[in-house]
Amino acid sequence: PRFEFHGGRPALGALGGRGTQERRIASRLGRAIGEAWTSALVNYVGLLNSWCAGVVRQWMARFEAYAEGYRAQAQRTAGGTALMQGEAEGIAADLEALGGRRAVADSGVPAATPNR
Repeated sequence: PRFEFHGGRPALGALGGRGTQERRIASRLGRAIGEAWTSALVNYVGLLNSWCAGVVRQWMARFEAYAEGYRAQAQRTAGGTALMQGEAEGIAADLEALGGRRAVADSGVPAATPNR
């Protein structure tokens, strides 16, 4: 938007000093750009909310993709097929990344050993 602002020195304006003049100018600017600022802020908040919702949807989709893999592994294990060592270590590493060592200890899966 384009704003027109005409400044001038009122005859008695110099009596209040610099602070008074600054407040007067700030007040005039606020009135001049108030509606445009409010509209821009409302648009920004709407865009920010949309972006946040999109990020949360992406995180949930990734979480579900990982969870589906873990469900399949758990189902194989329950069906009598044991996890291979690499799978157990991968699960332990992921649990550690998500919830720290306590989550690994509570899971019953052996902790991952770092590759060196």
